[in-house]
Amino acid sequence: MQDDLFGAPPAPPPTRQRPPPVEPDLEGVDTAAPAPPRRRASDVRPLPPDDATRALAARLNPRIRLGASTWSYPGWAGIVWDEGPYSEALLAKNGLTAYAQHPLLRCVGIDRSFYRPLTEGQYARYAGQVPDDFRFVVKAPALVTDALVRGEQALQCLPLLLQRLRALLRALSDVRGVTGA
Repeated sequence: MQDDLFGAPPAPPPTRQRPPPVEPDLEGVDTAAPAPPRRRASDVRPLPPDDATRALAARLNPRIRLGASTWSYPGWAGIVWDEGPYSEALLAKNGLTAYAQHPLLRCVGIDRSFYRPLTEGQYARYAGQVPDDFRFVVKAPALVTDALVRGEQALQCLPLLLQRLRALLRALSDVRGVTGA
């Protein structure tokens, strides 16, 4: 069976109803446009998607997830986030939220886990920066995946990998309110 890549668009996310703003009495008040909010040095601002990108995202089958192996690529200035400029270190620390707001990027890889196991808190921090329908691809630790290099040691590390996967599931469940993980 082959899925239709551009089938019916996914249902829009639920919107929160806000009460209408109260119109203040502006008689005698300077009504010049307020200055835009200042960007903190640690902020990474998403680039608002254009109409063509939003339309393409709406046509994409919701079972298809496009993403990259990282969210910290500086070359995405003017595509995923505003022109910045942003260093790779700043993007690695604070760019995930902006990356996850791009309508076509609905998953991302976590390569750090290959080099050192992440804590439950680190996974929870990542999960707290993205929408509920966003997904992560977590790279298995080198200690387990490099069996040809590490031989028997890799087999002994499998319980550690399973323990870390349980921690990941607990962290994501706690952040998103999911039960049964």
